[in-house]
Amino acid sequence: MTGYEVEVKAWLKRDRDTEACRQVLERESALLEKRGALKVGTLTQRDLYFNHPSRDFNSTDEALRIRAEWGGKEEKDEAERGISLTYKGEKLSQRSKSRTELNLPLGPSASEEDTERFLELLGFRRVGETEKDRTVFRLSGLEVSLDLVKGLGAFVEVESISDDIQGEENRILVFMEEMGWADHERRSYLELLKEEKY
Repeated sequence: MTGYEVEVKAWLKRDRDTEACRQVLERESALLEKRGALKVGTLTQRDLYFNHPSRDFNSTDEALRIRAEWGGKEEKDEAERGISLTYKGEKLSQRSKSRTELNLPLGPSASEEDTERFLELLGFRRVGETEKDRTVFRLSGLEVSLDLVKGLGAFVEVESISDDIQGEENRILVFMEEMGWADHERRSYLELLKEEKY
C-alpha cells in the first residue's frame, strides 16, 4: 500500500439502543444507494488492541490490533472469515484520523487465540476490545462504512488512500457535509468505550 489512510468519522446516533441505531443505519444506507453507492458487503468485526512492551501506544498515538471479521460479501453471497494484524501510526492531521496503516492478512488457518498468544510471547499486552456490525459501500473512490458499535451507537466512517492528506480530507468533508454527517469524532471506538461519556 502506498499513501496514507485518510479517514473521517461521524456519529449518526448516540444511543446504545440497538434497534434505534439500526433504523438510522437503514435510512443512511438507502440514501447512499440512492446516490449511486455500491454496497460491498456486511460484516461483523471484533478488534483486539495491544500495547507495546517498551513504549506506550496511548502516548505515541499508535495502535496495534488483531481483527477477526466474518460475514457476507454481496458479490459472492457467502460467509467469509478472516484474521488480520494491523499497525496504525500516529494521526497526522487535526481534522481527520489520517495516518500510516499497514494491514497484514494472516490467512484462513489463522486464529485470534494463536495470534494473541504470539504477540503476548513477544511482550505485547492486550488493552481493549471493540465489536461492530459494519456495512461497506464504495462511491467515487471512497469507502463508506456504516457501523453499529456495541456499547456506543451508530457511526459512519469515510476513508480513502492518498498521498495528499489535505486535499483528500477536503473532498471527504465536502461529501460528508452533503450527506448531513456533521457530528465528527476523532477518537477511536476503543477510546470512546474507555471514556464512556458522550
